[in-house]
Amino acid sequence: GFDCVRRLHCEVMGRYSNIILTDGEDVILNALKLVDLTTSSKRHVLPGFKYELPPSQNKLNPLEADADTLVRLVRDAEPSMLAHKLITDSFCGISRSNAQEIVYRATGNSDSVIEFTSPSALANEFIKFFDAVKCNDYTPTLVTLDGKVADYSFAKITHLGEENARSFDS
Repeated sequence: GFDCVRRLHCEVMGRYSNIILTDGEDVILNALKLVDLTTSSKRHVLPGFKYELPPSQNKLNPLEADADTLVRLVRDAEPSMLAHKLITDSFCGISRSNAQEIVYRATGNSDSVIEFTSPSALANEFIKFFDAVKCNDYTPTLVTLDGKVADYSFAKITHLGEENARSFDS
């Protein structure tokens, strides 16, 4: 019957995503996924523990990246590395599918390796992709394969076959 403060922390981090409920002092009340010593030695998510932000991954912000940064990343990368993995490992907030789309637009192959990827072409497609985001220019897309949802994105997806993609106004 008393007023109190509760906070809901939503951590969207792929398979490590979690929803954590804390009190006004940021003490964890409960979580969708409890994390103890058997799961992680770095960060515990248990009732009674103080809530801490997830550890920083020290990734770059794709909205602040310039072509020179991307060209340098590609040139410094292991030649056998998948280009889309370089993108997801280097920048925060980019899904594998969107990284594959950027690589596909640059090379014609979503699974292109660094050795066969032009640094300037990849940089140009990356910058174009995120310029659209900066301008709020979205093309929500749903991809179905064999009648089942295979992927979806805020951007047009072509690397899975344009015949499988359906775009929406919102």
